[in-house]
Amino acid sequence: MEHFKNFPIKNDFLEKVEIITIIPAYNEENLLDTLESLSQCNFDCYALVLVFINAPSNASKHIIDQNQKCHKQIQEKIALLQNKYFKIAIDMDNQLPFKKAGVGLARKIAMDFASNIFKQIKKPKGIITSLDSDCLVDLDYFSSIKFYFNKYNLNGASLNFLHQNIHQKDGIKLYEIFLRLHVHYLRKIGFRNIYHTIGSSFAIIQKMYEKCGGMNTRKAGEDFYFVNKIVPYGNYMQVPKIIVFPSARQSTRVPFGTGKAIGKWQSSSIPIWYSYATEVYSMMQIFSQKLLVHTNAESISKEYKNIPKPLESALNKMDFKSIVNEMQQNTASKSTFTKKLAWRIDGFFLLKLSHHLRDDYFINQPLIHTAKVFFQDKNLSIDEIHNKLVALDQKTY
Repeated sequence: MEHFKNFPIKNDFLEKVEIITIIPAYNEENLLDTLESLSQCNFDCYALVLVFINAPSNASKHIIDQNQKCHKQIQEKIALLQNKYFKIAIDMDNQLPFKKAGVGLARKIAMDFASNIFKQIKKPKGIITSLDSDCLVDLDYFSSIKFYFNKYNLNGASLNFLHQNIHQKDGIKLYEIFLRLHVHYLRKIGFRNIYHTIGSSFAIIQKMYEKCGGMNTRKAGEDFYFVNKIVPYGNYMQVPKIIVFPSARQSTRVPFGTGKAIGKWQSSSIPIWYSYATEVYSMMQIFSQKLLVHTNAESISKEYKNIPKPLESALNKMDFKSIVNEMQQNTASKSTFTKKLAWRIDGFFLLKLSHHLRDDYFINQPLIHTAKVFFQDKNLSIDEIHNKLVALDQKTY
């Protein structure tokens, strides 16, 4: 099916657009709040929002009815939401192939269309941002994105976030600690190219979107895989200003993520949030500081004999030696070898490594214990830990 077929936006507006925000929506009740939040921004550029309401071909009548209700609500309000600098285009498809349907496919359809718009108007540095249908945004959402992309000549960026009702709900606060702590622990022990990967909080320029092959169609985790595909190209950063406010609600839309995690926490008889054990990070620190510093395969092989057994076992499962040897064969200089190896060890590699260490050697620990070890302060409260991590994310990175 061709999407956004009856596109309502005129060419004179499109030619001025600098940012296109895409919003996939499925069985959504709060989308109007998201659009109202966007419409109230301080505009210093022209912005377009593409809303793609979707469902699989085998969706229930309830979901189809809700999608149609959502579509009607937006159509009735769209004229009031738009202004000189801000327009909205909406499409709905309740017949997506059920084997492929999901947030990845929906996000891809909208992002592909955004990319094509920028390509047609010859704006390779046009910015595509990804948002979710239950988010709110800061008044400076568009202006902050434009500022950082222009100042640092970015290919892409993770946008800083803070969940709604963060100070009223312990569950979402703990989930944020979990997300932020893992990123900062990895950075602290030497992995520099680690960023938050949240579907509602990233942006990319058109030419990089096209170069990296576009969004994937995974039913969940599409954001994680997509961001980790962009980062190795360089010129990627985290926008320090908090400009996205995701929902803290329980949800079963995807098999993991915020909504699923909150639901699991709320239904637990012992609501304790867990994280990787500190020993996992210790093993990964040895990996970073003992192996990844070498400039050729031979020296890595020698050092390999001295690493702890758990780390050796995990790396063997990931065929790390073969990766190193293959890289050696295709690299001319020592500096290039080190650089390429550092980029090869991306977020996906580290996720698998940490899972091997967890599953075979070090069981998860209570999250707050891990956080206190990270900050080297056993007296910190949950609020203090959260505030410290938020402060770390508000630094330019």
